[in-house]
This record gives sequence, structure tokens and C-alpha cells, in this order.
Amino acid sequence: MEYDIMSMKDYALEDLLKILMTKSLVHNINPFHQMQNNSFLGHFVKTGENKYRIMIGSEFDNLMFRGQNKDYDFTSSYSRIINPLDKCIEWIKKEEFKDFFKTTPFYKRLPNELVVEGNEFEFDLEALAQHYEFKTNYLDITKNLNVAMFFAYTTCIDGKYIPIDFQNTDFEPHIYVSTIGQLNYQEPDNFKIVGLQVAERPLLQEAMALDLSKTDNIKNLFTKIPLPKTEYFSYGIYNSFRQGYNLVREDFLTSHVNKIKEKKEIPPELLERYCNETNSDLEALKDELIKNEYIIINSRHLLEKVQIDEMDKKIDNYIKPFIFENIGLRRVVK
Repeated sequence: MEYDIMSMKDYALEDLLKILMTKSLVHNINPFHQMQNNSFLGHFVKTGENKYRIMIGSEFDNLMFRGQNKDYDFTSSYSRIINPLDKCIEWIKKEEFKDFFKTTPFYKRLPNELVVEGNEFEFDLEALAQHYEFKTNYLDITKNLNVAMFFAYTTCIDGKYIPIDFQNTDFEPHIYVSTIGQLNYQEPDNFKIVGLQVAERPLLQEAMALDLSKTDNIKNLFTKIPLPKTEYFSYGIYNSFRQGYNLVREDFLTSHVNKIKEKKEIPPELLERYCNETNSDLEALKDELIKNEYIIINSRHLLEKVQIDEMDKKIDNYIKPFIFENIGLRRVVK
């Protein structure tokens, strides 16, 4: 008999059966009478041919949440950009970050060094960019209700999260709720495990994501729940996460992210790729960028040797031991 790690299909089926068989959305025993191991912070889940990701959060809790301080009508941060030039700049910055991450030891080493039951670790670079506040077509969701509440009751100003001031009547805190089973059954290609992506933010936020670039139906799979408009709640949830430090703290990637965001240089190959993908006028965009004091130059953010050495040490001394000590493995029959 051959075994493999459970897939998202296995995971979602477990949740759907649990609801039918136990009449409960949260339970410590699954329909196959397997006990949840609460000592694990997450689990290996197969996501493709010989690929897996690490889903953070309790294994048998199948609710998914999204917190919003306003009703953005379930739109991604990238789709909210109206100015065409801003769309171009944000896309290029995001892609430059993704290209930069591919040069790190994390991307080069971990897929091959974290093999589980013949499956390699899989990064989601779009999700990683999203968690460092680059504009993407992903929408963040989480397995943790309190995390969703934090984002419903705070607002971000210049990269810093602060509690909502309800004297501003524009705010409308609410959460959206769905289930893993429903999302994976209805939108299997657009429902993404983010989980552990080396960086701390996705891990701390028990992150999942929805890819809205190819679908506009996902909102119908969620129930919207309005939240009380009171500073008692906003300051309470804000302080419970140490003023946001427990969710959006700076880490070893933050300085690299900031340099990419702040520099006024546009790599020409990324500009050409953007124009090819969006059918945009290359020369017209070049003129607009130059008018806005951007320089079209073949310049990329690169790692120094000391930074590479630090990342190698982080892999060997923290990331690999953390994964193998804290992530659970559920085998299934092939």
C-alpha cells in the first residue's frame, strides 16, 4: 500500500463530511475518527503534482474569514487602482520583488531541502508580495477569526496600522465568513494556501488567499457579518495584537521590500513585459514615467554576500527545525 500527504481535495472533503456527520463546524475529531493534534501549528497539504504547501492553523477548523474596515465589494488591491500609470508602476514593483526573492537562498534551497513524502515545498510569490503590501490580484483571508477582526477594526496609514476612529463615518467594520470545503469545491483553482512562506507575516496571520484575476464569483460564497461601530472593540482587538506587532512586524525581508518600493528606477525588461501582458503602448508609458521623475534603467535590487550568509543561517538554524518540529503530517492512501 502506497501513501502520500493529503491534498486540498482530501482536506476539503474531510470538512464537508464533518459538517454532515457531526453537525458541527469546529470539532477535535474528524469523520474518520482521527484526533486533532493541538501541538501542531499547521499541516503539510499537497497542492499539485509532487508539490505541497504548509497550511497554518488548527487542522479541523474549517471556517475562513476576511475582515474589512470598509465595503470594498470584495475587490483586490490591484483592481482598486484607477490611474493607468499607477497600475503600471505597482505591477512592476511587485514583479521586481518576486524576481528578487528568486535570488534568495530561501527560493533556491528550500523546495529541494524540505521534501516530504516525495513532494517539494512550493512558494506562492504572488501571496508573498501581497503580504508585503505590494498591489496584487490576491485577496487575503485567514483561518483565524481574531486576525480578521484586527483588519476589520484598524486602518493602515503610511504602513502603520492604527485603530479605527469612529468619528469618521466612512468606516464600516465587518467580516466575511465561508468554509474551506465550500471554497475548495466551488473555486479549487483560485483558493490558495499561503501559510508558511518563510516570511513571518503569512505565518502569523494564518494566511490563505483568493486569486481574483480569473473569477468574480467568490464573494457569493461568503456571508457578510456587520460588526459594532465602537472604539471599545477597535482598541481592544488592536491592543490584543500588541498594536499590530504580532501580525505585521518588520522582519528580514522588510528592508529589501522598502528599497524596491522607494526607488525611482524602472527595469526596462519589466516595463516591456508589462506592456506585452496588458497590450499597452511602450513609448507612451516611457514618456509618462520620465515625466513623473522615474528613470528607465537596468537596475535591480541585489543581495550582498553577508545578507546571503544570514539567510542561509536562518534556513539552517530556524526555518527547517521549526517546520519539522511544528508542522503535522497526515498521510492518505494513494
